[in-house]
Amino acid sequence: MPVILTQHFSPGDRVYEDAEYSLYHYPKIYFSRVRQFDRFIYYRPLGKFAPRLDSKHYFGHGVLGEFFDDPMRKDHRFVNIIKGQQFRLLVPIIDQWSHYFETESLRPPQFASSVRDISETAYYKILAAADASSATLPLLPSTESLDDIIAAVGVTTPPRDNFREISEIPPGAGYVPSGNPFLNVYESAALQERARDDHQIVLRTIQKAVHRRGGITWYNNNVDLFARIGEERMLIEAKSLNSFRDMT
Repeated sequence: MPVILTQHFSPGDRVYEDAEYSLYHYPKIYFSRVRQFDRFIYYRPLGKFAPRLDSKHYFGHGVLGEFFDDPMRKDHRFVNIIKGQQFRLLVPIIDQWSHYFETESLRPPQFASSVRDISETAYYKILAAADASSATLPLLPSTESLDDIIAAVGVTTPPRDNFREISEIPPGAGYVPSGNPFLNVYESAALQERARDDHQIVLRTIQKAVHRRGGITWYNNNVDLFARIGEERMLIEAKSLNSFRDMT
Protein backbone atom coordinates (compact mmCIF):
# COMPACT_ATOMS: atom_id res chain seq x y z
CA MET A 1 0.00 0.00 0.00
CA PRO A 2 1.45 3.42 -0.93
CA VAL A 3 2.17 6.00 1.77
CA ILE A 4 2.36 9.76 2.10
CA LEU A 5 5.63 10.98 3.67
CA THR A 6 5.51 14.43 5.23
CA GLN A 7 8.74 16.27 4.47
CA HIS A 8 9.60 19.62 6.06
CA PHE A 9 12.16 21.75 4.28
CA SER A 10 13.19 24.54 6.67
CA PRO A 11 15.86 23.42 9.18
CA GLY A 12 13.83 25.13 11.90
CA ASP A 13 10.82 22.92 11.13
CA ARG A 14 12.67 19.64 10.76
CA VAL A 15 12.31 17.41 13.81
CA TYR A 16 13.87 14.39 12.12
CA GLU A 17 17.17 13.73 10.36
CA ASP A 18 15.72 13.48 6.86
CA ALA A 19 17.47 14.08 3.56
CA GLU A 20 15.07 14.41 0.65
CA TYR A 21 15.34 11.67 -1.97
CA SER A 22 17.99 9.92 0.10
CA LEU A 23 16.81 9.10 3.66
CA TYR A 24 13.60 9.25 5.67
CA HIS A 25 13.76 9.31 9.47
CA TYR A 26 10.74 8.31 11.54
CA PRO A 27 9.69 7.25 15.09
CA LYS A 28 8.34 3.92 16.32
CA ILE A 29 4.70 4.95 15.89
CA TYR A 30 5.22 4.69 12.11
CA PHE A 31 7.24 1.46 12.00
CA SER A 32 4.26 -0.54 10.68
CA ARG A 33 3.46 2.06 8.01
CA VAL A 34 6.94 2.29 6.48
CA ARG A 35 7.29 -0.90 4.47
CA GLN A 36 10.45 -1.80 2.60
CA PHE A 37 10.31 -1.32 -1.19
CA ASP A 38 6.90 0.37 -0.99
CA ARG A 39 5.91 3.42 -3.04
CA PHE A 40 5.55 6.86 -1.51
CA ILE A 41 4.46 10.41 -2.31
CA TYR A 42 6.09 13.41 -0.64
CA TYR A 43 3.90 16.04 1.02
CA ARG A 44 5.25 19.46 2.06
CA PRO A 45 3.46 20.96 5.09
CA LEU A 46 3.16 24.68 5.66
CA GLY A 47 5.67 24.87 8.53
CA LYS A 48 6.29 27.71 10.92
CA PHE A 49 8.52 29.82 8.70
CA ALA A 50 8.12 31.55 5.33
CA PRO A 51 5.85 29.53 3.01
CA ARG A 52 7.39 27.95 -0.08
CA LEU A 53 5.79 27.47 -3.48
CA ASP A 54 5.39 23.78 -2.68
CA SER A 55 3.92 24.29 0.83
CA LYS A 56 0.67 22.33 1.29
CA HIS A 57 1.34 20.43 -1.93
CA TYR A 58 2.46 16.98 -3.01
CA PHE A 59 5.80 17.56 -4.69
CA GLY A 60 7.47 14.25 -5.53
CA HIS A 61 7.35 10.47 -5.36
CA GLY A 62 9.57 7.44 -5.18
CA VAL A 63 10.27 3.95 -3.84
CA LEU A 64 11.60 3.11 -0.39
CA GLY A 65 14.55 0.79 0.15
CA GLU A 66 15.63 -1.06 3.28
CA PHE A 67 15.16 0.39 6.75
CA PHE A 68 17.68 0.28 9.60
CA ASP A 69 17.79 1.37 13.23
CA ASP A 70 18.88 4.85 14.25
CA PRO A 71 22.09 4.19 16.25
CA MET A 72 21.47 7.24 18.45
CA ARG A 73 17.72 6.74 19.10
CA LYS A 74 16.61 3.13 19.30
CA ASP A 75 12.94 4.05 18.99
CA HIS A 76 13.58 5.58 15.55
CA ARG A 77 14.52 4.20 12.15
CA PHE A 78 15.89 5.36 8.82
CA VAL A 79 14.82 4.06 5.43
CA ASN A 80 16.83 4.57 2.25
CA ILE A 81 15.09 5.97 -0.81
CA ILE A 82 16.17 4.00 -3.86
CA LYS A 83 14.02 5.66 -6.54
CA GLY A 84 12.67 9.18 -6.63
CA GLN A 85 11.64 12.10 -8.76
CA GLN A 86 10.16 15.55 -8.28
CA PHE A 87 6.74 16.20 -9.76
CA ARG A 88 6.71 18.33 -12.86
CA LEU A 89 3.45 19.84 -11.58
CA LEU A 90 2.81 20.51 -7.88
CA VAL A 91 -0.41 18.92 -6.67
CA PRO A 92 -2.61 20.74 -4.10
CA ILE A 93 -4.32 18.84 -1.30
CA ILE A 94 -7.79 19.36 -2.82
CA ASP A 95 -8.89 18.39 -6.33
CA GLN A 96 -11.11 20.28 -8.75
CA TRP A 97 -14.25 18.80 -7.13
CA SER A 98 -13.21 20.05 -3.66
CA HIS A 99 -12.37 16.53 -2.53
CA TYR A 100 -9.13 15.77 -0.71
CA PHE A 101 -6.80 13.78 -2.94
CA GLU A 102 -5.68 11.51 -0.10
CA THR A 103 -9.11 10.52 1.20
CA GLU A 104 -10.99 10.89 -2.11
CA SER A 105 -13.76 12.62 -0.15
CA LEU A 106 -14.63 15.78 1.77
CA ARG A 107 -12.95 14.26 4.84
CA PRO A 108 -9.51 15.83 5.43
CA PRO A 109 -6.44 13.62 5.90
CA GLN A 110 -4.84 13.23 9.31
CA PHE A 111 -2.22 15.88 8.65
CA ALA A 112 -0.89 15.49 12.22
CA SER A 113 0.43 12.05 11.17
CA SER A 114 3.66 12.33 9.23
CA VAL A 115 3.25 8.94 7.54
CA ARG A 116 -0.18 8.14 6.12
CA ASP A 117 -1.43 5.12 4.16
CA ILE A 118 -3.39 5.91 1.01
CA SER A 119 -5.37 3.77 -1.40
CA GLU A 120 -4.12 2.71 -4.81
CA THR A 121 -6.68 4.95 -6.50
CA ALA A 122 -5.65 7.99 -4.43
CA TYR A 123 -2.01 7.29 -5.25
CA TYR A 124 -2.65 7.18 -8.99
CA LYS A 125 -4.92 10.23 -8.89
CA ILE A 126 -2.09 12.27 -7.37
CA LEU A 127 0.36 10.95 -9.97
CA ALA A 128 -2.07 11.80 -12.75
CA ALA A 129 -2.52 15.35 -11.42
CA ALA A 130 1.29 15.69 -11.30
CA ASP A 131 1.70 14.31 -14.83
CA ALA A 132 3.96 11.64 -13.34
CA SER A 133 4.38 7.89 -13.72
CA SER A 134 5.67 5.26 -11.31
CA ALA A 135 6.91 3.27 -14.30
CA THR A 136 9.62 5.78 -15.18
CA LEU A 137 11.10 6.46 -11.74
CA PRO A 138 14.90 6.75 -11.95
CA LEU A 139 17.22 4.92 -9.59
CA LEU A 140 18.87 7.23 -7.07
CA PRO A 141 22.60 7.03 -6.38
CA SER A 142 24.27 4.91 -3.75
CA THR A 143 27.98 4.68 -3.07
CA GLU A 144 28.11 1.47 -5.13
CA SER A 145 26.46 3.05 -8.17
CA LEU A 146 27.97 6.55 -7.92
CA ASP A 147 30.64 6.12 -10.60
CA ASP A 148 28.14 4.78 -13.13
CA ILE A 149 25.61 7.53 -12.38
CA ILE A 150 28.19 10.30 -12.66
CA ALA A 151 29.26 8.92 -16.03
CA ALA A 152 25.65 8.65 -17.21
CA VAL A 153 24.58 12.17 -16.28
CA GLY A 154 27.90 13.81 -17.09
CA VAL A 155 28.64 15.29 -13.66
CA THR A 156 32.11 16.85 -13.72
CA THR A 157 31.88 19.70 -11.18
CA PRO A 158 32.53 18.72 -7.54
CA PRO A 159 30.15 19.88 -4.78
CA ARG A 160 30.94 23.11 -2.97
CA ASP A 161 28.94 22.89 0.26
CA ASN A 162 30.49 25.03 3.02
CA PHE A 163 32.23 23.25 5.87
CA ARG A 164 30.71 23.58 9.36
CA GLU A 165 32.81 23.16 12.50
CA ILE A 166 31.51 20.42 14.82
CA SER A 167 32.31 19.44 18.40
CA GLU A 168 30.71 16.02 17.96
CA ILE A 169 29.48 13.87 15.08
CA PRO A 170 25.93 15.05 14.26
CA PRO A 171 23.03 12.59 14.55
CA GLY A 172 21.72 10.84 11.49
CA ALA A 173 23.37 11.93 8.26
CA GLY A 174 24.05 15.44 9.55
CA TYR A 175 22.27 16.83 6.51
CA VAL A 176 21.62 20.58 6.31
CA PRO A 177 19.25 21.72 3.50
CA SER A 178 21.11 24.00 1.12
CA GLY A 179 18.14 25.53 -0.69
CA ASN A 180 18.60 23.41 -3.80
CA PRO A 181 15.43 21.60 -4.87
CA PHE A 182 17.19 18.27 -5.27
CA LEU A 183 20.19 16.54 -3.72
CA ASN A 184 23.11 16.17 -6.08
CA VAL A 185 24.55 12.70 -6.70
CA TYR A 186 27.45 13.24 -4.32
CA GLU A 187 25.21 14.27 -1.42
CA SER A 188 22.73 11.44 -1.79
CA ALA A 189 25.37 8.73 -1.99
CA ALA A 190 27.25 10.07 1.04
CA LEU A 191 24.20 10.58 3.23
CA GLN A 192 22.81 7.08 2.84
CA GLU A 193 25.93 5.71 4.50
CA ARG A 194 26.45 8.34 7.17
CA ALA A 195 23.35 7.51 9.23
CA ARG A 196 24.38 3.89 9.83
CA ASP A 197 25.81 2.76 13.17
CA ASP A 198 29.10 1.37 11.80
CA HIS A 199 29.76 4.65 9.98
CA GLN A 200 28.95 6.68 13.10
CA ILE A 201 31.27 4.53 15.24
CA VAL A 202 34.20 5.03 12.85
CA LEU A 203 33.71 8.81 12.62
CA ARG A 204 33.30 9.27 16.37
CA THR A 205 36.47 7.24 16.99
CA ILE A 206 38.47 9.35 14.53
CA GLN A 207 37.06 12.63 15.85
CA LYS A 208 37.92 11.76 19.47
CA ALA A 209 41.49 10.97 18.40
CA VAL A 210 41.73 14.34 16.61
CA HIS A 211 40.37 16.25 19.62
CA ARG A 212 42.75 14.47 22.03
CA ARG A 213 45.58 15.86 19.95
CA GLY A 214 44.18 19.39 20.10
CA GLY A 215 42.67 19.31 16.63
CA ILE A 216 39.50 20.78 15.13
CA THR A 217 36.91 19.01 12.97
CA TRP A 218 34.42 20.13 10.31
CA TYR A 219 31.91 18.41 8.01
CA ASN A 220 29.44 19.24 5.24
CA ASN A 221 26.75 17.45 3.22
CA ASN A 222 29.37 15.71 1.06
CA VAL A 223 32.46 15.08 3.18
CA ASP A 224 32.37 12.87 6.28
CA LEU A 225 35.03 14.76 8.20
CA PHE A 226 37.71 17.38 7.68
CA ALA A 227 40.30 17.69 10.45
CA ARG A 228 43.20 19.95 11.32
CA ILE A 229 45.89 19.22 13.89
CA GLY A 230 48.38 22.08 13.96
CA GLU A 231 49.45 22.62 10.35
CA GLU A 232 48.37 19.13 9.27
CA ARG A 233 45.06 18.87 7.41
CA MET A 234 43.14 15.65 6.76
CA LEU A 235 40.14 14.88 4.55
CA ILE A 236 38.46 11.79 6.03
CA GLU A 237 36.00 9.47 4.29
CA ALA A 238 34.63 6.39 6.04
CA LYS A 239 33.06 3.42 4.26
CA SER A 240 30.35 1.18 5.74
CA LEU A 241 30.77 -2.60 5.80
CA ASN A 242 27.67 -4.76 5.96
CA SER A 243 29.56 -7.37 7.99
CA PHE A 244 31.13 -4.83 10.34
CA ARG A 245 29.90 -6.52 13.52
CA ASP A 246 31.14 -9.92 12.41
CA MET A 247 34.65 -8.54 11.93
CA THR A 248 35.05 -7.06 15.45
